[in-house]
Amino acid sequence: MVISLVLMWVYSYANVCDMLSYRASVLRERKLEEYLTGMLNKRVGQAVLKMCGLKLSDSVASLKISDIKQIASVIKGMKFKVTGTTGFDNSQVTAGGLDTTQFNPQTMESKKERGLYCIGEILDIDGDCGGFNLQWAWSSAICAANAICEDFGA
Repeated sequence: MVISLVLMWVYSYANVCDMLSYRASVLRERKLEEYLTGMLNKRVGQAVLKMCGLKLSDSVASLKISDIKQIASVIKGMKFKVTGTTGFDNSQVTAGGLDTTQFNPQTMESKKERGLYCIGEILDIDGDCGGFNLQWAWSSAICAANAICEDFGA
């Protein structure tokens, strides 16, 4: 399956070309590995440049107008083939779990079974990588711990 991803959907192709031309003029002394950093995520930007056949170790000054147009084209329609996943053993987050509507969001207590508290990934909540799932686990645990302490007068 081939997927097309528009990285900067808010801007027209011409706007992206203008931004890239401006960056090329002010970042002339830098390496291409840094050219798109700040405009795109660093690794995504580097992937874009590699897709254009550019060497990250070359200088920004080496860019030609045709390179800038090609970079803009990839930013406006990055195409890549999805070949699968690396499997469950390499997954960082799994989806699914208990229905969150069955729990009090303030206390994490079950609405059906008094005294049953559930936290973290046992509930049907998952987020992007980057600490969101850990934050949910800690935050839901604090809510449950506070509620349990209140229930037992601690």
